[in-house]
Amino acid sequence: MAAELKSLDAVDAPGGVLTACCPADGEHFGLAVTATIGPANGERGELFQFDVCSPSWLAAEDRPKGFAFQRVLVLDRWVPIVWNGRSQTSADTPRPTPG
Repeated sequence: MAAELKSLDAVDAPGGVLTACCPADGEHFGLAVTATIGPANGERGELFQFDVCSPSWLAAEDRPKGFAFQRVLVLDRWVPIVWNGRSQTSADTPRPTPG
């Protein structure tokens, strides 16, 4: 059975769509992501949740003694996302409004 990525979603992104996300600071960010992965010939999939963050964001987070982060993807900086053949850049991606 071949598996495929069905969707990438982020609660903190506009409309929950990861491709609509553009952190204000591309070198200091943290985002909870849900990937839906399932059979290539099916409509359903399993949910996989993880955090995507920068090293500076990870270092700034308070952790209780002995606590280790799990399911974390650390990226040096936020880069444009290519999804379904379309590249999202900061120029065509809405930025969150402060407040």
